[in-house]
Amino acid sequence: MKERFKSLYQDNFCRITMYLYLILFLVSIFFLIFKWPSLPLELPLFYSLPWGEEQLGAPFELLILPIFSLLFMLLNLLLATYVFLEEPLLARILSLAGLGVSFLGIIALIRIILLVT
Repeated sequence: MKERFKSLYQDNFCRITMYLYLILFLVSIFFLIFKWPSLPLELPLFYSLPWGEEQLGAPFELLILPIFSLLFMLLNLLLATYVFLEEPLLARILSLAGLGVSFLGIIALIRIILLVT
């Protein structure tokens, strides 16, 4: 496992996406901590539900976005380490897809917070 992770880490593209993952995760956590005191008791979070009170959620439910982003990142990195030696392109695609999901998650988090503050 260590050898697989070292070979993945030696690839510049995968290493840069790992750093960007961490930066996006930390930015989302810091933004959430910074805006936490100004958040209302209920905020629109579940847009797929019918209009009204069903869409509202508590502020701590905003943690779903960074936690999901972190779990998705870890899963993609784990899959990429197992795939990298045989298919480096697939490992890079997994890394890039995970970065895209993290980026969309932080955009959603920022838009929701800026909507209510």
